[in-house]
Amino acid sequence: MRDTVQTNKIIIGTLVIGFVLMISGCKQSGLAKIDDQTEKVLEFFGNNKVGSNADYGVFKVSHAPSYPVIVVFGFYEDLTICNRISDQLNISEPNSYECRPVNR
Repeated sequence: MRDTVQTNKIIIGTLVIGFVLMISGCKQSGLAKIDDQTEKVLEFFGNNKVGSNADYGVFKVSHAPSYPVIVVFGFYEDLTICNRISDQLNISEPNSYECRPVNR
């Protein structure tokens, strides 16, 4: 039970971080195009790895082009957390999300 609560806290924290990153990609004159926001987020993480292992993004892949919706970083096992999040998202939209590294 304690592990489930801790995992839920991690997932909620990651979702909040993803939302903050999405909002930080907004321009003062209004929302930037999704491509501009995506490019900014991927460029930032491409140049700024957190920790010694790769950081991962949950990418929406059901529509071309794919794009990151959440970036997972700062955890001991970023890929494990990323996969847990994408598994939960894929319950309601099967095969719509997958994890990919955003840096090396």
